[in-house]
Amino acid sequence: MAAASLLLQSAGRLLLRPIPRAAHEVSLPRRLYSSQATGTSKPQTDMLLQRAQQDLTLEYKALEERMISRVGNLDRGLDALEDTTNGH
Repeated sequence: MAAASLLLQSAGRLLLRPIPRAAHEVSLPRRLYSSQATGTSKPQTDMLLQRAQQDLTLEYKALEERMISRVGNLDRGLDALEDTTNGH
């Protein structure tokens, strides 16, 4: 039983990931430009938000695929553990 608990803890730790970088870009300070400088203009927030949303969508899709893979590995590990426990 302790092995199953360790396996679950290990799988849980593997699923933890830092916040995607795109979310950090959206939370940057508001004044990213200078209206007095020449050649600079206010960044288009709609475009930044759209890019951040696309990045997050890709990140969550990758996270979902990793979770599915790891849950499958966890299920196989638990099945193997049950087989060895029931076999004895």
